[in-house]
Amino acid sequence: MSKNVTEIFGGDDYDLGNNVEVDDLDSERQTVFALYVDKSGSMDRYEGTMPGCIQIVKDAILHSKSEDEFLISLTHFNHNVNRSGYKKVSEVDTSYSASGGTSLYDAIVGAQASLMTDAKDGYIDELRKNSITVKGIFVILTDGFDQHSKLSASDAKAAVEFMNKKEIITAYIGFGPNACGTGKSLGFANVMDIKDADEKKLRYIFDIVSKSAISASKNAVNPSAGSFFQV
Repeated sequence: MSKNVTEIFGGDDYDLGNNVEVDDLDSERQTVFALYVDKSGSMDRYEGTMPGCIQIVKDAILHSKSEDEFLISLTHFNHNVNRSGYKKVSEVDTSYSASGGTSLYDAIVGAQASLMTDAKDGYIDELRKNSITVKGIFVILTDGFDQHSKLSASDAKAAVEFMNKKEIITAYIGFGPNACGTGKSLGFANVMDIKDADEKKLRYIFDIVSKSAISASKNAVNPSAGSFFQV
């Protein structure tokens, strides 16, 4: 974990004790799915819809043949990044509330630190040390530009580049003019920019996310850049 990340999040915030233990896994193949959802104040129009959207992801995976091969960290972020350990799908909490500003860059760098690092102390690193075959997916959804991060856009871009090089699938979903274009500028391999999203559209997006993650988990080779959402 880099010095900047340690200073901002604390050295123990990605303690492996917050994640499913290797001995509790049901398969020697795992897809580690970091799903980061903006909960800043401007997302308040989705408060009533978001729990059902998260449930769409849960139900899709639980009803698939991949259930035993998925571990999810559902992390909400506003001016803080409310990190969650990697859990079995059935344990994911669907509650949601929105307030505050947006720490987009901190969220992106934090996601990378939780998955893989140069020091090999991320969760994927730990699983691989225990002979688990792992695929990593990072999806982030936001409707705004960064306002509160302690880290910079260059830090976030470096984190995305690191994940891309390590063959972690990176996907950015931006809602509205304040978020559109950011994913491309930060180097995400897969970008979905949406001018506006009503409740029906938001549910559709989460359905696509769930199907894309399940499809990617089944394939030996990661989808090419830009094709993660093509299901």
